[in-house]
Order: sequence, then structure tokens, then C-alpha cells
Amino acid sequence: MSKICVIVLNYNGWADTIECLESLLRSTYHNYQIVVVDNDSTDNSLKYCKAWANGSLSLFTNPDSPLKDLSWPPTIKPITYAAYIQAELNLKENYAKIRGATEQIIFIEAEKNRGYAAGNNIGLKWAAINNSFSHYWLLNNDTVVAQDSLEELVKYTQNNNTAITGTSLINYNKPHAIQSLGGHINRFFGTSHPIHKKDELEKKLDYIEGAAFLIEKECLNRNGFLQEEYFLYFEETDYCFKARKNQLTLGVALKATVFHKEVLSSEIKLGHRANHKNEYRDMLALESRIRFSRKYLHNRLGLKLGLVISAIIRIKRKQFQRAWQIIRKLFN
Repeated sequence: MSKICVIVLNYNGWADTIECLESLLRSTYHNYQIVVVDNDSTDNSLKYCKAWANGSLSLFTNPDSPLKDLSWPPTIKPITYAAYIQAELNLKENYAKIRGATEQIIFIEAEKNRGYAAGNNIGLKWAAINNSFSHYWLLNNDTVVAQDSLEELVKYTQNNNTAITGTSLINYNKPHAIQSLGGHINRFFGTSHPIHKKDELEKKLDYIEGAAFLIEKECLNRNGFLQEEYFLYFEETDYCFKARKNQLTLGVALKATVFHKEVLSSEIKLGHRANHKNEYRDMLALESRIRFSRKYLHNRLGLKLGLVISAIIRIKRKQFQRAWQIIRKLFN
């Protein structure tokens, strides 16, 4: 039976993380180990997560939530865990301890928040040192998984020999609404578009959503870790494009269901809800799009036209500071 390393990245979101972990612990697939990487949180996240694992803290679940059975009532505590700081992963004298780790959950404290890719790479590094896993499941902390999700993921990737596998991402607040089954890149503008229909996957699938992203061991060996030049946005897209260049395949396990709380990340990238996100995230999305486009698409005309359109949209929204930053990027 394949052993899976589930990597959950936390930043100031311990309540979401605990709900995610409670759902994972109900999995019908049992051969897995969880690594929680705390990305230098400022809200004592690790303290609360450890208290939960010890059984001294329980999470309130809305009794009216249609998904309450996925994470409530609490699983039996205490849960075995081990804790590391990031620097310990660089010391070879710790490798034997890591390779012999049998705890259900591994907590790792990052030295600094260097973004989504760098945070997940800490978990991937621990898993690579441990060297007992066939797959690595990068899972957003603001997700809740169906009990058979991991089982369906493993079944699909084994039957289809996929290197990177996604799931059916469902809106947590609207459990009958599909957020995404994967994504497609517009080769001219470099924009990302979610795929909602399964009959579009074969022709349009360019990347797997990073909220639930299963990587096969051989893929990690050939592709390497996530590219850390992306602080936020397009990390998973870059990884999938690199995998395709290495003749590796993508797929989506449609029967594996993951409920995601956030507005779909690719919608944010496209600016569909730009009025609802701050300027910092808005600019990060654009910078990552520029970086990705230059690296893989090599279409300067489309990129520049896309930036002009982005600036016009911000001007119409009276987001003049953002528009000015985009114009500066255009000429740089």
C-alpha cells in the first residue's frame, strides 16, 4: 500500500488547520503521515495545534453546517506528534530520527515566511529525508476533505500513472458548486482560467490547483522542489509546466472531493474579485503572471497588452495606485 505524506501549510490560520486535520484523520485510507509547516505565524498557531493534538483544545463546528460530519465530533486524543524547527532539517545528525519517525503528525516551524512554495518545500524536504513515501499531497489548510478523498486519489494515480494529480475542488460554503477541476492558461495573455466541466479536462488541462496537489515521488525526483521565486500565485502552474516538459502527465481524480473555503485562487489571479483583495496580493498576482509568462510563454506582445488591460480595469475601479504600479511594470 502506497504511503502518502500530506503536507499542510499554515499561516495564522490554526482554526482552519485543525478542521482540516480532523477531516484527514477520518480518512478511509490509513497509510499516511501528516506534516504541518507553520510559515512563521504571529498568532501562536503551533501552540494551539499542539494543544489540539494533546486533547486540551477542541474546535467549535457550526451544527448547521452541511459539512460538519467531516470534522466533528473530534477524533480521539492525544495524537502522537513530533516537532522540529526548520534549521534541524539541515543537520545530518537528525536524519536518522527523521527516517525513523512514526508519529501521526509532524510539526515544523519555518524560520521566516518566504511564501507558499518555500513553505511547502520545507515539508517536502522533511518527507524526502524520511524517504518512505510514494506520494506527497500538498493540501491547503483551509480545506476539508471527504473521508474517501485520499483513497480515491491513490486509486486514480495508480490506475492512470499520473505524476501530478488533482481533485474535485468544491466550494466549502456552497457544497454543490464546483470551484475547479484544474486550470487552463491563455497562451496569449498568460492568464489562468479554472476548468469547471469534466469534459474539458482532456483538451484544456494545463495545471492542477495548488489547494490539493498530489505529487508522485518520481516526479519530485525529476522536477525538484517548487520554484521559490514565486511568493504567491502561479507556483503550481510553473511546476505543472515543468513536469510536462519532463514528459510527465497530469490528471484529476474526479471522485476525490476536497472542500475549499477560499475564493478560487485563479479567479483572484484574473482579477474577477480584485475589489475584495488588498493591493499587495493584487500586485503579487501580476508579478507572478509576468514571471511565468516570460519563463514559459515568450509572448511579449500578449503580456504587454494584458498589462495595459489590467491597468485600465484598475483605473475604472478608481484604484489609481495599482494602475500606476502596473504601468511601471509595463515599461520595466
